[in-house]
Amino acid sequence: MKYLLGVDVGTSGTRAALLTTDGDLIFTTYTHYDFKSPASNWVEQDGDLYWENVITVIKRAVTKTKENSSEIIGACISGLAPDALLVDREGKPLYPALLWLDRRAIEEEVWLKKEFGEENIFDLTGNVIDSYFGMVKILWLKKNRKEIYDKAYKVLNIADYIVQKLTGKFVTDYSHAACTGIAYNAHKKEWDVDMLKELGIDEDKLPKLERADSIAGYVTKEAALITGLDINTPVAVGTSDGMANFVAAGISQKGENVTSLGTSGLWGILTPENKFVHKMLNIPAFMAPHANITIAALAYSGGLYKWLRDNIFGEDKNNAYQIMDQQAELISAGSGGLITLPYLAGERTPIWDPYARGVLFGLSINSSKSSIFRSALEGVGLAFLDNLKRIEADGVVLNSKMIVTGGGAQSKVLRQILADVLGLNIIFVGGQISAEVGDCFIAGKAVGAFSGYEVVKEKIPILEKTEPNLKLNKFYNRLYEEIYKEIYPRLKDLFRKMEDLRGLL
Repeated sequence: MKYLLGVDVGTSGTRAALLTTDGDLIFTTYTHYDFKSPASNWVEQDGDLYWENVITVIKRAVTKTKENSSEIIGACISGLAPDALLVDREGKPLYPALLWLDRRAIEEEVWLKKEFGEENIFDLTGNVIDSYFGMVKILWLKKNRKEIYDKAYKVLNIADYIVQKLTGKFVTDYSHAACTGIAYNAHKKEWDVDMLKELGIDEDKLPKLERADSIAGYVTKEAALITGLDINTPVAVGTSDGMANFVAAGISQKGENVTSLGTSGLWGILTPENKFVHKMLNIPAFMAPHANITIAALAYSGGLYKWLRDNIFGEDKNNAYQIMDQQAELISAGSGGLITLPYLAGERTPIWDPYARGVLFGLSINSSKSSIFRSALEGVGLAFLDNLKRIEADGVVLNSKMIVTGGGAQSKVLRQILADVLGLNIIFVGGQISAEVGDCFIAGKAVGAFSGYEVVKEKIPILEKTEPNLKLNKFYNRLYEEIYKEIYPRLKDLFRKMEDLRGLL
């Protein structure tokens, strides 16, 4: 038997999967860790930790194949993104990686908006200016850690770093480049030399651009000894975790869409290649010809529920999510007058505000933990609705089915809330349809085991279909129009003032 290996290096852990060349999933494993937040708006992690966890899950996968006298014929890595990890010529990290959640580069964001203008950058990159994007983080490193930046050979995303550790090659894919932003030419699919010169960034510090499903290189002797993989095993260029999730969900036709409900929430919609939607993430799609993926990106969806578990649930953490869902299910729509803004880590689409914070609006003496739990889930649904309104206003057409994946998708209550709030049929395809599985299919395409990505559809188990309650859909739309969408604009300036006051202490 021959296998394909997928490894996803996530925000909260690393996962690996083994797929047969027939497309059958036979093994998964994972590790867990957390990120560091040494200051307000700072979110970072040591690169070595990611590599150690990748070694662990690969060794487990290799052990599984050896037990069956089998071999791994291709591998693919995906990872959290965008990041900015400075490494030397040997690929050794020189400074902690600035993660996608990190929003410390606010001064650089303000300077870029003033110097170049948001519309000009949108015309070039198809994306906005925000401290979320990798190039803004790189500018912060260049300004605030200049000696380390000058010493660095490359600036990588986490998946790129792991690929380099395995193959010795410095390469990235177009989805990572789009999330680097600012100096990525979305029309030519290349780094924009003129913009890099304007920014004072050396193009040589950026990795080479390739398709996600092309071969980056082959496992080196050193990496083989550490991981147990065979020397010269082909390794694909790889991609971001969100894109790998979309592959695993089997979308390949324009209008198809899928939502990955992890620490963050990513709703990807396949759109025409020349369609760039304002205030959304716009990423080139390699799983379909002449297409982009328009992404509504919530910074903290599952992360919000985890925060509630750790800080509000207050009981034995075993089966906490199931118990929280059971309690939330007892509360009627509207959560007894509570509305949650899920901005605990700032927000990406559509407001792009690092200062935004979580809000629990409408607390009363009748509020309970159960109503807070339901309000959090409704807050995720309403945040996606906020994106949907803007996406449709920009002319995007999507079909009536939303595929949902990831850990959050296992919540039956959340699936029903998404159906009712968005007015869509929610297709639950199971928690194993995730980035590491998508990586396996990408590896298969890279080594020629699969001719395309239509094969994925044949392997997806549909576990449940949830239809919207039209009466509740009307209610949620009124709740959105009359209250939800008014809360953030009225608080926007106060979020910034609170951050300034915190800085005085």
